Amino acid sequence: MKAAILPNPAKDVGLEVTGAAAKCAKESGATVMLPDTFKRSGIDAVYENTDRMFSEADVLITVGGDGTIIHAAAKASLHGLPLLGINCGKMGFIAELERDEVSGIDAVFRGEYTLEERLMLNVKADGKELCCFNDAVITHGNKANITELTLMSGGREVETYRADGIVVSTPTGSTAYSLSAGGPIVEPTLPCIVVTPICPHSLAARSMVFSPESVLQVVCGSDGAYLTADGEASLPVNRGSSVSFAVSDRKVKLIRLKDRRFFEVLNKKLSGKR
Repeated sequence: MKAAILPNPAKDVGLEVTGAAAKCAKESGATVMLPDTFKRSGIDAVYENTDRMFSEADVLITVGGDGTIIHAAAKASLHGLPLLGINCGKMGFIAELERDEVSGIDAVFRGEYTLEERLMLNVKADGKELCCFNDAVITHGNKANITELTLMSGGREVETYRADGIVVSTPTGSTAYSLSAGGPIVEPTLPCIVVTPICPHSLAARSMVFSPESVLQVVCGSDGAYLTADGEASLPVNRGSSVSFAVSDRKVKLIRLKDRRFFEVLNKKLSGKR
């Protein structure tokens, strides 16, 4: 078995956890691959460019925070790779293991795990198509202006918001920006799309939850807005432009090693415990 490890050196300072994960994987009989940008790390591994690493691996292990998992999710889903997250960050809603539980990855190479599928969103704007695991956000950039955004479903108007922006999230992303903006907490395996306005200038504006068959559009009524997908790709959205959202055919396959429930993790993390 080939195990690709994707570290975030800002979270795993000195690559201590990454080195421990690589050692454990090798002792379990796996071939370990690391991005070639880490050649000087001294970790015993095969170093490849990330594209080849993703295409050749049988399993992907991320070492960092939830952001590291989200960053890797699009490529992992493209190649059908099961993904195991080791948390070195602050929250770690999505990660399966904490940094002191690295030895637990040997169960992966014994086949002692289950897979939990999470949906992704296809986002289309200005002739470009993006795939996001967490959320897509339309805001007015750095300007403190209210923007006008019309939400449509199946070609029919649902609501027009005057707000700082709008968050369209997956169930996985419901505990991120959407939650901070007042959106609902959604069990992450539930198939749906969550739409939450950001600081709406209305007492009546609320989050909405749509079926996975829905095709949503957000039409921008102001200039100077930007679309951001999973906190990375950023595209300008001009007045009159439409951004569409639909559930993707691709799925993220998260490796689960523990018998734990989502709301147990949620209560632990949001209470400030680790």
